Amino acid sequence: MAGERILIIEDALIVARAVRISLEGYGFVVDTVTSGVAGYARALQPPLPQLILLDLGLPDMDGLTLCSRIREQSLVPIIVLTARDAEYEKIIALEGGADDYVTKPFGMGELLARVRVALRHAQPCDQPAPAGPLVIGDLTLDPTTHQVRVRGTLVHLW
Repeated sequence: MAGERILIIEDALIVARAVRISLEGYGFVVDTVTSGVAGYARALQPPLPQLILLDLGLPDMDGLTLCSRIREQSLVPIIVLTARDAEYEKIIALEGGADDYVTKPFGMGELLARVRVALRHAQPCDQPAPAGPLVIGDLTLDPTTHQVRVRGTLVHLW
């Protein structure tokens, strides 16, 4: 799996540097930015990252907002790296578009394993997120609104 491009969006320079050096040691190509605005721009410009490691406590925007904005434009796997460990924050992040959630402090072995899993399960990120509903016969799947309809009737999934 080495050679994949990973974007780290982290304002704590010591954390970003340690993670970058470790991942590069395993053959990953790593870009690092320290703000939400820079992270958003970098996440959507070629060469596209194949995975994003995202801190929630950024200086210019909340990481949850950034995660949602990226998710509107891309299917790239996003792993949250944060000191926030409350269960409700994990739920909000995962339901808001994150694929995984790792709390600081963390071990590099665990992070590496989670990176490998996310990359293994990832869809090709060089393709944009679906633009509109997918219609198959009487079934309509809308990835934007996360709704399913059968013959026009909304199906409640939970």
